[in-house]
Amino acid sequence: DDIMRNVVRSLATLAYGDPKRSKYARTQLIAALKILQTGDIDESHLMGSWAGAMGQTQFIPTSYQRYAVDMDGNGKRDIWNSIPDALATSANLLK
Repeated sequence: DDIMRNVVRSLATLAYGDPKRSKYARTQLIAALKILQTGDIDESHLMGSWAGAMGQTQFIPTSYQRYAVDMDGNGKRDIWNSIPDALATSANLLK
């Protein structure tokens, strides 16, 4: 389904409510919290899929941490609202 969800809430639910996905979800949850800590996006805008994939290009939090790029130069790596950041982040993953 294409409904956007709060990534922290989705990952917390998976981390502590789904034994099959708990290790993955806990790792991603910690990464999502670190993303919030950087100030790239605030929690009310940290939206994604039920499994925690985020932004226009659906990066999981650990991939975001590794590959995210601030291409538009505004000081934030915003794959949710900035097309240049989203595309540069995807290119960084592929290089």
